Amino acid sequence: MTLTDAELRLHSLRGAPVPPELRADLGAFTELPEAARARFWEALGPSLGEPVPPAVEAVLDAFCASTGAEGPTLARVVKAARFLVREASRHDVPSARLADDLAALFPADRGAAAVLAAGYDRAHEVVRRELAERAILDHGKVLIGVDWRVDTIGAVKGGARLGQPVVMLTLTYREGDRTERVTLQALPDTLAELGELARSLVR
Repeated sequence: MTLTDAELRLHSLRGAPVPPELRADLGAFTELPEAARARFWEALGPSLGEPVPPAVEAVLDAFCASTGAEGPTLARVVKAARFLVREASRHDVPSARLADDLAALFPADRGAAAVLAAGYDRAHEVVRRELAERAILDHGKVLIGVDWRVDTIGAVKGGARLGQPVVMLTLTYREGDRTERVTLQALPDTLAELGELARSLVR
């Protein structure tokens, strides 16, 4: 039985009724060519960021050209799916509950629901990380990337030959709207302390 918009309440929206425009726009997924349906996450994945990255427009144009999808239809579906996935991720909705929502939104098309649910776990990680970064960005510098190189200290002034490995760490961090880099040198025992910290956080 197909529920009305008022009757259909989604886990992804914390039990709120589904907005009529969301149901209509997401339902346009069934109008996409088969190739576009099968590869839909190639269009949706790059569109998940907030704000939407400027490069997404070119990604969607290329997607339409390769799959035969119509631009306006694809844009409607991507916008609706993006909203649903971001809301589900923001509320930490498990993939099984999102699958229930999609099954209710597509009662006659299990294939559509399955395709839309397929990339959720990865999307959930991406959105949750973005939200966490945004939360801490308000309070100072945020480490967003690490590059490294291992060198060896051969000899020092005074003639001592060390043969000691040293790691060159280049840390990329964001502060407000600025992205900066700083390079530090570290000995292995210092990095071992950082490694132990990382292991304690993921146990």
